[in-house]
This record gives sequence, structure tokens and C-alpha cells, in this order.
Amino acid sequence: MFKNSFQFSLYLFIFGICCFQCSVPKKKSANTGSHNATANAPAAKDSPTDKGATNALSIQGSWEFDNFTMVNTSKTILFPMEVPMLHFDTKTKKFSGKGGCNNISGGFVLNGNELSFTQPYIMTRMSCNAMGEKLFVDYLNSIKRYNINENTLELIGDAKPVIIMKRVVK
Repeated sequence: MFKNSFQFSLYLFIFGICCFQCSVPKKKSANTGSHNATANAPAAKDSPTDKGATNALSIQGSWEFDNFTMVNTSKTILFPMEVPMLHFDTKTKKFSGKGGCNNISGGFVLNGNELSFTQPYIMTRMSCNAMGEKLFVDYLNSIKRYNINENTLELIGDAKPVIIMKRVVK
């Protein structure tokens, strides 16, 4: 039984890594007109005609967990192995990343500043001591909107931000 469970976990882990690798945008040269240079920069002011497109570009890219607004515990205690990270691909409407220990991926719906994560997620099930991982995933389920202020992403539940993330700048 353990062997089958282990093999299943291993397959899920490999699948999750493949999904993450496939969803990372490839860098293009400067003369190909790539949007990658602007996708990693803070979003410009929205014009009325392209607000949805600009919002989508503003969330595009990788974000690293900074804090929970409703939990006053150090992130090194919540996530002893590594902090959560999410990568949004607005073309495919897919996200991937880490929940604190396990790989996580799935889809999302974006409409202006409304954001929801579609279920089910694909998530590896490694045994680890990341007590914040369950909280992180539970909070993802409650997200209804988002706000970006420079390089800070606020994932908002019913009334206020619940997860604060910082843009990963390479």
C-alpha cells in the first residue's frame, strides 16, 4: 500500500513540476515586441478602453507571500521550508506555485479586479511541517478580488485583504 501511495505522490509531484515549468513564460529578445518587460513592471494607469487587459497584465507574473493580514505569526514559523509563491499566466488563466511545501496549480477567473481561483486545484501531498500551508489554501478559496499597489498584490476576501504578496522581480 505504501509503495502505491508513494508512487502516486511521486507522479503528482512530477506532474506539478511539469505544469509549473510549462506555464513559465519564455523570455523573448528585445526586438520581438515582447510584453515581458512591461509585465514585470508596475501597471500603468488604466485607460477606460483597456482596463480589463491592463488589469490582467498587472497580475501576470510571479508573486511571493509576504503576510496574512489576519494572522500575527511570523512567516518563518508558518512556513519553515519556503514561503508560498504564485505564478499567474493570464493568457491561459492558469496559476502555479508553492503553498509552503507542496506544489499547487489550477485555474483562475479574472474580470476587472474580480479574481477567483477555480477548483479543484492540483496539489502534491508531501508530508511537511508547514502549518501555514492549509491556511494559505483556505484563504485562496475565499478570494473575491485583488488590488495591486506598485509591487504589492492584495488578495481580498469579503471585505479586506487576507493575503499580501510581493512581486518577484528578476
